[in-house]
Amino acid sequence: MPRPVKAYACVFRCGQRTTTVRRDMEAHEGICIRNPATRACPTCRHEHKAETGYSCPVWMWACEIDELPEGKNLVIGCEQWEQR
Repeated sequence: MPRPVKAYACVFRCGQRTTTVRRDMEAHEGICIRNPATRACPTCRHEHKAETGYSCPVWMWACEIDELPEGKNLVIGCEQWEQR
């Protein structure tokens, strides 16, 4: 019979794999793009999902979360970020 273990998952539900080391998950949550404190595209009210990925009409950025195509960026620490 398998033994139970305690695992930690990201509170922002970004899809990061779980870990059995709490401080590893705490470190991830500090830089998670779904954490409003990072001021990243996915938590901004200006962001909207387009066919090509995330785009921001304020800066006219085109952002992709999973794979960044050449010339596209995910903005983190944006000066124009506003809470959704």
